[in-house]
Formats: sequence, C-alpha cells, structure tokens
Amino acid sequence: LYEFGFKAASADECVLVYREPREGANDGSESVLVILTVVDDLLEVGNDQRLLRRVLDHLKQYFQLTEDGEIDFFLGVKFTRDSDGGLIADQSAYLQQVLERYNLTGLNPKPTPMSYRLVLTANEEEPDLKMHAYFRAA
Repeated sequence: LYEFGFKAASADECVLVYREPREGANDGSESVLVILTVVDDLLEVGNDQRLLRRVLDHLKQYFQLTEDGEIDFFLGVKFTRDSDGGLIADQSAYLQQVLERYNLTGLNPKPTPMSYRLVLTANEEEPDLKMHAYFRAA
C-alpha cells in the first residue's frame, strides 16, 4: 500500500490514507480512500468507486483477497445505513455476546455506570477501592 502511495495516519499506523485529484474534476476536489488494516482484514472507505477498484486490483496482484461487498459487521461492530445513506455503527450485538458469556443477561440496565449520588471531592489519600474484573479483553 505504501508503494501505491498510501500514507499512515499520524494517530494510528493501521489506518492508511490515499488522496489524489478527482478524475475529470476541475474544482480541486479529491478522491480519498482510507484503509483500516487489522491482522488479515481490511476495511476500505472512500468517495470514489473507480479508485477503490484500482487499489483492490493492485492488491490482488500480491494477495488473495475476498471482497465481501457492503460492510455489515467488522470487529464486533454492526454497520447499517440511515435514510440519508450515512453509516451507523452499533455494538449492541457484541455487548449482548459479552453479557451472555459472563451470565449477566438478567441484570437491570442503568442509564449510567456510576451512582448519580456519588460526591467526588479532591482527596490526597488513595480511596480503598476493591475492583473486580468481570470482563476480559476480546
């Protein structure tokens, strides 16, 4: 991807960005393609289908790719389109799996994970907190 001209995002080297002038446009607009790499998965997001096709054809020269089409699930996140065509990301299916794994499905939901009655004050001493880890990294 670097040979193609992608550059790593400064915040995360797993996010690669490619920009070029939009083909046939005289207004200075750009075609942009962003690729998120996670182990052996890629998620491509862009504003130009021809650019996406060109990049995928280039990658197929080096790797065996499977194109799954429009995104549905990625890393435990479900994606749907809203009425305006924008993407909505939703982790409720993943959270349900975590609750089932730890047998926590019968708990009553709370609007906030912390008591609203808790008064926070500046304190020089360490509070005596007994923390219990209920979840493990996925």
